[in-house]
Amino acid sequence: MLSNISFPWDKKKDDQVPLGAAFIYQCKPDKKEIYIIHKIWAQPFEYQTGAIFWEDRNEIYIIGNDDGKIFSYKSKPNTHYMVMSKISELNFHKNRVMGLALDPKTMNLFSCSTNKKFYITDLSGGNYANILLYKNLLIKRIYKFNLIFKFFNLLS
Repeated sequence: MLSNISFPWDKKKDDQVPLGAAFIYQCKPDKKEIYIIHKIWAQPFEYQTGAIFWEDRNEIYIIGNDDGKIFSYKSKPNTHYMVMSKISELNFHKNRVMGLALDPKTMNLFSCSTNKKFYITDLSGGNYANILLYKNLLIKRIYKFNLIFKFFNLLS
C-alpha cells in the first residue's frame, strides 16, 4: 500500500513534523485473518506531496511535490520494500506536480504540473533528458516523438 498520509495510531517520534511525506505500508492478514498494517518505509519532504506513482515491474516509487520537484526511489532487491535507494531528484517543474506515470519498458517519465506544462523525461542512463510539450504544440509533438502512444498503451 502506498500513501502520503499517516494514521492516528502512528507513533510520533519527535515534535518536528515535516510538511510532506511519502510512506509505504505493508498490509497482510494475521493468523485470525485480521489485516494488520505496518509502516515499512517513510521519506519526509519540506513540501507537501502532490502526486505518487508506483511502477510495479521495476519497483520504482515516484513522488511529485508542491514545489515542482520529482523524486524517484527504487526498491533494493530482497528487502521487501524496506530499503529504497534514491534514483533521481528532478527540478524542472516550477509548480505543483499533479500527475506522474512511468513507462516500464522505456523508462520515460510523464509528468504534468499546475502551470500546464507536460514533460517527458528519459530516466534511463542517468542523463535525465526531457522534452517539454506545451499545450498548443501537444498534438504535433506527440506524433513526432511517438512516446505518448506507449504511455496510453495504444500500440501492442
